[in-house]
Amino acid sequence: MDKEVAQLRAQRAKYADAALANVWAKLSAMAIYELEMYQHVATVSANYQQHLDWLSKRKRGVQYIRPPDIWLNFPDEPNLEPNNRQMVFGELAVNFLNSEDYKQFNNYVTNWLMEHIVTGRGAVPMTGSSFVEHVKQYPFYDTLLPEEKGKLFSELDDFISGHEELRVEQFNVTFTVEPPSAEIINLGRDRLPKTSQFKDKFIDFLRARGVKIDVMGLEQ
Repeated sequence: MDKEVAQLRAQRAKYADAALANVWAKLSAMAIYELEMYQHVATVSANYQQHLDWLSKRKRGVQYIRPPDIWLNFPDEPNLEPNNRQMVFGELAVNFLNSEDYKQFNNYVTNWLMEHIVTGRGAVPMTGSSFVEHVKQYPFYDTLLPEEKGKLFSELDDFISGHEELRVEQFNVTFTVEPPSAEIINLGRDRLPKTSQFKDKFIDFLRARGVKIDVMGLEQ
């Protein structure tokens, strides 16, 4: 009986370790993608004048001028399967390539930006604390044993507790109503370094606990 109990405990420990490592890998891929998207939105906002200049030239009849690259350099959606390098050709990229109709393209990207920065259209203000609570709502924790889930959440709490300067300050770009262009640019410039700082701190935290970071997917 003692031998059987020991075997069961060993199997349980092996399962728990493997499940926890898998969840940490998925958590890191999802969280980094979301932080990179916040960073991208801040970059677009800070450089929104590039879009306005392009739009002005197109309205004046200037042909064969491509939209600014800020619209295309967005992060790929996370690959939650190890070593998956398949690139997702997103709707924004398709609209970029089919941007001969500048009015249609302007309407599309403007709507895209408003959906990411206006709270009434789905944007959510994020502080360090609220982002950690958001991460805890990811859908793949049901593979963990209760004590492993509790340990993971405790480590997330320890991360934000150890960075008091990141806990309460909002780092992403949001407005309550659709803002004038100048306000988009100014807030984008203000929030871009804050978004980048939080992302870098979170990546440092993940690496410190042994998670391998790969911006194009997951590493084993």
